Amino acid sequence: MPNGLWKIVSNHFQKSVQTAILLFVLALVSLYSAAQPAFNQLSTSDGLSHNTVMDLLQDSKGFLWLGTADGLNRYDGERFQVYRRSARDAQSLSSNEIKCLLEDRQHRLWVGTNSGGLNQLDSSGVRFRHLLRTVDGQDIAMATITDLAQDQAGGIWASTNGQGLLLIDPATRRVTQLTAAKNGLPSNFIHRICPDRAGNLWLGDQQGRVTQLRLTDYRITPVTLPAPDTAIAGSIMTIRCDSRGRLWVGTQGSGLFRSEAG
Repeated sequence: MPNGLWKIVSNHFQKSVQTAILLFVLALVSLYSAAQPAFNQLSTSDGLSHNTVMDLLQDSKGFLWLGTADGLNRYDGERFQVYRRSARDAQSLSSNEIKCLLEDRQHRLWVGTNSGGLNQLDSSGVRFRHLLRTVDGQDIAMATITDLAQDQAGGIWASTNGQGLLLIDPATRRVTQLTAAKNGLPSNFIHRICPDRAGNLWLGDQQGRVTQLRLTDYRITPVTLPAPDTAIAGSIMTIRCDSRGRLWVGTQGSGLFRSEAG
């Protein structure tokens, strides 16, 4: 092959290889970009009441509710509507520090607060009902609510920091209290709760213990997690039941535990 022709072929080959490499790199970048969701930040400059968001949920109407360290927010995709405690309004939030949120099956919003007990947003969408006492007359107006869940029978459960468990009838808002002294709970400081489809409520406390509460008779069954040192040093941070009947337990410092289905 003449040298000039060889040079032309060689240059063409090099350009083809370079083009192929460039297309390959661009394809990788495109795949990586497609796998990464695009994030937009929303903060106090956009109307959010506080930059510390403690909990969130999307309700049955599509609104996003955000519980923050200073107020409850409803986001419609464009604007935030902020709910805060007002000393001049007895039907405002009982506390601005929102710990947890729940929408029940009747589409009522329940708001658990820090040192302000439990609130229910009424049908007006602007007024809150406060749960002040249990059926036994115990004051729960200043309770810290750590988690909220609804069981299969429709009851609303609230775990607390120091006052055990609260069971609320959502229709009447009557509150029954379960405690360590009266009902044998392992602790009155319950951090996380999760109802399952078999009629149990699973409790995770701040001492790293998991407990099964049978809802038909409130029978208590302690559960031992297979930690290497036989004890969980920190709190139970989250506890969830999946669609296969398995229990998932996230801990502070001891990893994740999963039960077998059944």
